[in-house]
Amino acid sequence: QHQRRSEMKVGSYKIHEGGKNGLVEIVDGTLVRTISKRLGKDDRQMIPLKGISSVNHDRKRMKAGEVTIIASGATFTLKVANAVDFVTALHQAIAET
Repeated sequence: QHQRRSEMKVGSYKIHEGGKNGLVEIVDGTLVRTISKRLGKDDRQMIPLKGISSVNHDRKRMKAGEVTIIASGATFTLKVANAVDFVTALHQAIAET
């Protein structure tokens, strides 16, 4: 079972946003943000890694950190569990695109 490097799923991290839980994943050169909804489809957003110009981690608490991602004129602020690991993986994935 051999995957090309560009198709690998780098990581999946739990996020909390607007009172809802979700996931942020790094897949195929894309950052995928999914917020789980009780009814209907999940709220999913795809952000190309090439469009990300800045990643900033605010280390208020050790466990869940606020990560701000600036991409193509839009800013996303995510509360990410294991934020340090997420930011490290995201920087690495951006460097490989």
